[in-house]
Parts: sequence; structure tokens; C-alpha cells
Amino acid sequence: MTVSPEQSSNERNPFAAKLRETGYFLRRRKIETLQVNLGRKCNQACRHCHVDAAPWRTETMEASTAGRIVDWIQRYRPTVV
Repeated sequence: MTVSPEQSSNERNPFAAKLRETGYFLRRRKIETLQVNLGRKCNQACRHCHVDAAPWRTETMEASTAGRIVDWIQRYRPTVV
């Protein structure tokens, strides 16, 4: 049995298959907002924090990564950073 690329894609991505099945589609638009987490050190320790930041955390973004982000911002110009 031969599997078409669409069938193969559907098996790997049931969300895309459901969209196709129902006639809906998603279209990418211009990026408006970019949020960058520079590290995990924070003066608070909120249980709901999506990056698990806290005063005792020491991880920070490397300078080379920050430079790549600046380059990306200059290239794509999101409205809010």
C-alpha cells in the first residue's frame, strides 16, 4: 500500500488533519510581539511562572544568543519587544 504525503502528514499531525477535514485553515501573519526571557533569575518565586524563575536561579542567556536575537529583531521588526 502506498501512502500519499498528505496521508503521512495527517498521521503525524492530527491537528492539521482535523483542520483540513473541517474546512478551516491557519494563515501565518506578521509577528507583532516578541517576548524574550533573558534568564531564570528573578526577585520573585511565583508558582505560576512559565519559566520557573526564582531568586536562586542562575541561568542567563549567552551573549552570542542575545546577539542573534538582536539581529533577528532588526531583520523582522516586530512591533513590540
